[in-house]
Amino acid sequence: MVAHIRTCWAKDDFSIPPETPKSEVPEDNNIQIQFYPNPVDDVLYIKAINFETAFMRIIDINGKIIKDRITPQTNFEIDTSILPEGIYFIQLTNEDFLMHQRKVVVVR
Repeated sequence: MVAHIRTCWAKDDFSIPPETPKSEVPEDNNIQIQFYPNPVDDVLYIKAINFETAFMRIIDINGKIIKDRITPQTNFEIDTSILPEGIYFIQLTNEDFLMHQRKVVVVR
């Protein structure tokens, strides 16, 4: 088993992607997205400025999609009271397929 771990985690098995040239990274300094409160215990509020969300996804720490939702508004709420305590990722995607992702901690 130790040999297997060494094989999986050997330095040669990893490739670090080259830095993305700045010309390929879309920049829109006017976009602001707030997630609050974080950590959250019952309701997470999302407020987006200059970013009209078309789609929202909640993913747990293991990569499992918990919820997909169409959200054609810039401000909305997520009821987190049904989620177990843990770390989640909230992905917001707009009509231009620009995506923003934030880590959210659900506490009880």
